[in-house]
Amino acid sequence: MYIIAYGKRIYIERNRENKLNKKLYTLKEHGGRITFETTMDINDEVFNRPGQGLYAWIERDRYLAGIDKVKFGQYGTYASGGSLPQNTIENYIGLTTDATVILWVKRFTDEQIKKHTAYTVEQIVGKHIGNKSMYGRSTEVYETDLETIKDRVYEVLHGFKDGDFFRTRKLTYLPRLRQEECIDKWKTLVKKWRSMKNAPPLNFLLGAIMRFGKNFTFLEMSKYVVGDNGNVLVITGNPDVFKSLKDDITGHVNYDGWVYDELKKNKYDWKPSDNNVNVLAVSTQLLLNLNHRGKLVEFLSQFKWTIQGIDEADNKILTELVQEDIIDKIPVEIGRVWITGTFWKLLATGWFNDENSFIYDYIQQQIDRRDGTDKRAIPLEFYRMKVLDTISNQAKWYTDDEGFTLTKLFSFNEDTGKFIHETDVRDFVKSVLGIIPKIKFSPYKIANLKHTLWVLPDSTKAVIRLGDIIEEVTNGKTKVFRSTGNEVKDINVVKKYMEGNPDVPTITLTITRFTRGTTVGEWDATFFMNDTDSIEYYFQGCWRPTSPLEGKEKGYVFDFNPNRTVEMLMEYATHAAALRGQTNPNVILKEFMDCFNTFSCDGEVEFVKDDIEKFISIIRDSTYSANTLKTSGRNYINIDNIDDDLLVKLMDMPKESIKKIKIKISKSNFIKKGKNYNIESNEQSSRKVDYEKKFKNDIIAKISTMMSRLPIICELPEGYDTVEGIVNNISNNLFYEATNSDKEVLRLLIDNKVIDTFKVNLQLVNSK
Repeated sequence: MYIIAYGKRIYIERNRENKLNKKLYTLKEHGGRITFETTMDINDEVFNRPGQGLYAWIERDRYLAGIDKVKFGQYGTYASGGSLPQNTIENYIGLTTDATVILWVKRFTDEQIKKHTAYTVEQIVGKHIGNKSMYGRSTEVYETDLETIKDRVYEVLHGFKDGDFFRTRKLTYLPRLRQEECIDKWKTLVKKWRSMKNAPPLNFLLGAIMRFGKNFTFLEMSKYVVGDNGNVLVITGNPDVFKSLKDDITGHVNYDGWVYDELKKNKYDWKPSDNNVNVLAVSTQLLLNLNHRGKLVEFLSQFKWTIQGIDEADNKILTELVQEDIIDKIPVEIGRVWITGTFWKLLATGWFNDENSFIYDYIQQQIDRRDGTDKRAIPLEFYRMKVLDTISNQAKWYTDDEGFTLTKLFSFNEDTGKFIHETDVRDFVKSVLGIIPKIKFSPYKIANLKHTLWVLPDSTKAVIRLGDIIEEVTNGKTKVFRSTGNEVKDINVVKKYMEGNPDVPTITLTITRFTRGTTVGEWDATFFMNDTDSIEYYFQGCWRPTSPLEGKEKGYVFDFNPNRTVEMLMEYATHAAALRGQTNPNVILKEFMDCFNTFSCDGEVEFVKDDIEKFISIIRDSTYSANTLKTSGRNYINIDNIDDDLLVKLMDMPKESIKKIKIKISKSNFIKKGKNYNIESNEQSSRKVDYEKKFKNDIIAKISTMMSRLPIICELPEGYDTVEGIVNNISNNLFYEATNSDKEVLRLLIDNKVIDTFKVNLQLVNSK
């Protein structure tokens, strides 16, 4: 017997060969002594969310001896608000010298409780599993074996199929709290929709971070609307989704009788069953294939789809599906669920509001982790890395205003088949891997890394060549996967190698492949070595190290464009705040710093965690210049949110007769036509293009001028320090004197999200 420790998580590895032999995790302690252990995941919701259910347990000494006579009971039936299994057991056995090992817990859903309480099921099962025994203050304890308990409980709650000789038990896991919230929101929306006459199909946004369980949640949403028969269409470009759907549908008890299939090339012979729920998965690649798109859309359109799931709904491929009306040509009865982990583009369409969307982002996930709502989350640490000064300070990079960039560093010479700056790239790789002596800031010296994902500039040949260099400088001791071009296409190649070679470190090089929808628990970190400014692309890559693995306490992001790190994290924070209506920059920043751990080099000695003051100074020194409002209010204008209707209202708005008006900007054609598509209003349909352009530029100039004068208002003794505070509290006359514009113009811009209020407020707070 030996003990292995991973941070606060400790388990005991035992060599006994018996069917109870599993790792033990400390669940509860008292006075420095372990009172409860479990073979289950201690972060499982059953140990942290009060409710009612059933459990099986055994004393540790008996467990170690291989005795399989376990105790069976129920928890929470008569407790107000429910209870936890470990607390219920402790209540009736008291403190003992031997720890209690919880082997199994079954938590009941509200629907199950309506049919049978945990106590009722315990009484039914108890008649068939053995005799009651006295233990502590309870006589409701049975000594039996675990498999008998599971069989009998399954039979009561779900029932075995007729003729099931082997009495096969399917998976029975339940939706977690946040998944339940999403499903309930969908149910409420559908109920309202069904009460309306001739209502168009619904759009629902399921925007949740990686590992939320979006596929299972979607299936539960589908189950609510399809009943005993119906057709479910899932469109996805992610192979992992196909596997996940198939595993859930064929393996989970909730989908007994459901039929899963995938549409393949040249296989248009699929037919739904009239007596079952049919789930058909189709790849986005096939839908967009020039040889199939028309034929395939026509084929799919002949069926009656109850619900459709659009996976990776922020992706460019799916945007093309919408732009070319492919989605609209496949009819749906109830509605479409748009599924993504990076949901900002979809929110910008105007299709979704609080009623028809569920958002669960990284910040909320980390809050849930801290307060115990869901302890499973893997937190990330972001390191703002610098390229070696001996590389980045060379004069050759500064032939234009841009200076050094990672794209320049990795520029490739097609004729020679090597990097243009081959020596610099080689030195950079050595510094990253920690091979160069006295280089302290290698990611591999900061954290104990074994398997990493490197995200690189867009050059297939550069990716392949970089793999050669890594293999050379590591003497072949590191396995490199070049996941680009015709190299590694299937993530299972990477997974199988890791499984078969557990002691060999790996590096997966990529441009976009495997950066979204891919689950590899072994990945410790993502290295960003390109110059992307796409928030969706960036964070999809960031989430990769958050896939759980036993013993993993955290994941890492090492960004070699340090200013970009700040900009991306700040964009994420502002989007998250906007969803909750939070506009105070100080509140947002504090919440942000509580949930995102960022580190940078302090005096070139060591990496230290950034505090809020340092973070604000970084923001000011990069893209959020403190003088921007005074010099260029245009930088704070969301030009895409200015449409013709808004322009007409702004131009025609007389100061003397202004009234409080709120104009809802129509975004119905945003995805379909793209952000550069101009919707002409009736008033402007006959105007020339050049006049329309001048018209819009005039308005933007006026808004910009007004924005540049807001800091003047903040200097007033009344203490205005946010744009919302100004528009709600200042008199219209005073506002007009300061800006030469009516206050209601500002309100109109805020209501329609034309100005970025967070960025404005950050400057107003610091303009005093």
